[in-house]
Formats: sequence, C-alpha cells, structure tokens
Amino acid sequence: AGRRVGLVDARTAQNVAIALAKLRVAPAAVRAAVLACDFEVLPPHKMELVLGAAPSAEDAAACAEFRGDESVLGPCEAFFRALGAVPDLRARLEGLVLAHRFDAAAEALDGRLRAVTVACEEVARSEALARWLERVLRVGNYLNGGTRRGGAAGFRLDALPKLARVKGSAESADATLLHHLAAWGGVDAVARLAADLPGLEPAGRAGLEAWDGDLADLAARVAALGGERAARAADPAPGCAFVASLGPFRD
Repeated sequence: AGRRVGLVDARTAQNVAIALAKLRVAPAAVRAAVLACDFEVLPPHKMELVLGAAPSAEDAAACAEFRGDESVLGPCEAFFRALGAVPDLRARLEGLVLAHRFDAAAEALDGRLRAVTVACEEVARSEALARWLERVLRVGNYLNGGTRRGGAAGFRLDALPKLARVKGSAESADATLLHHLAAWGGVDAVARLAADLPGLEPAGRAGLEAWDGDLADLAARVAALGGERAARAADPAPGCAFVASLGPFRD
C-alpha cells in the first residue's frame, strides 16, 4: 500500500484510530447517521465515541482543504474530512447524546436528593439520636465546667466531628471521646441509633456538596440543546433530521 497522508498530529491520529476501531462504521456512514440522527447505526454510546473523536476546527479545516487523492488520506484524516461537512458537528452530537441520556441523568440527580431527604427525615424523628445528642451536651458541659462555656443549653452541629478527634486519656491513646461516649451509651443504644438511621450511608454517597453544580451543568446543557434546536429549525440543512429526532424533548 502507498504512503498515507497525515494532516493531524500523531497523538490525535492515534486516539481517533482507537475510537474508529470501536465504532466499526465507515466515515461516510458516520456522517450520514449524524445528519439523519440515526441511532440504529450510531446508538448513544457510539454517538459519544464520535463526539469524543470529533475534530477541532483547525483539524477539520486542514482536512477539508486537502485537494489530493482522498484514497491516500489516513483513517483519522478521512474521518475528519467526512465529519467536517456536518454543520455545528459538536453541538449537534452533544444535543443528541443529551436528549437520549437526559431521563437517566435527571433521575440520578433526583435519586441523590431523595436519599438526602430520607436521611433528614430519619434524623428529625429519631428519638435515639436525640438521646445521644443529650449525652454529647452533658459531656461538653462536664468538660467545660467552671468556664464560661459550661452550662450550655445546646451546641453547634459542626462541633460533632471533634468527638472523633479529641483523645480520651494517656492510658488509652487510641481511644477518642467518641469511643468513650459509645461505651457510656452501651451496645443497645448504639444499635438503636443505627436502626433509626439506615438512610445515612446512602445520603453520604449522594454527594450533596456537588449536587448544585451537577444540576447547573445539566441545565446548561439543556439550554445549549435548546439553542441548537432553534438554530437548526430556523436554518435546516438538507437531509438533517436533528429537530425531528428530539421527539418529546423538543419542547
């Protein structure tokens, strides 16, 4: 075989070659499937592969400007040349993938929020937890006896992690105040607390700190999809099925 013409850097060509091996779809067929929004040829996971391998504006322009024999182009260059003819390729692919992944993404966010809500409800109604918090207050008042902090009627919840950091005594260097508190409450009290709060572990895995950011990211992607849908509806390309493919997601 003759020497192939390379128009993009070696790393990009290698990464695209890996994606093409997974796609197992000819470049011309990929372009046709993207324009037709054909999820039989390119199901969502393959659309994501195409998105990950999509050319930059510079690489697409370099491949589009090639005027020689196309048969000598490397696999990456042939792929980029084929996709370069698709208007707003990256926005189109992102929109198609989102339209098919939205329900799952929204359900995942909702599930994380539900897990935290369940845990909050358990905390609010747990009598066992209330008894443990009373013990914490009593211990704190005992340790702070004779100071202006003694005799407190309550404490801030952000003080609770300190229980696991305060060492108990020199004789038991590894034991913390939390260990001593658990020993004071007894095994049955610890068991009742665990039984009252089964939702704490799922809530801890929910990643509530990142939830707002994840929701904002999904909302931004939906807004971008709306903009792309409006642009394609106003200026449809021949053979483009982007707007129609969105189905109920269009509105």
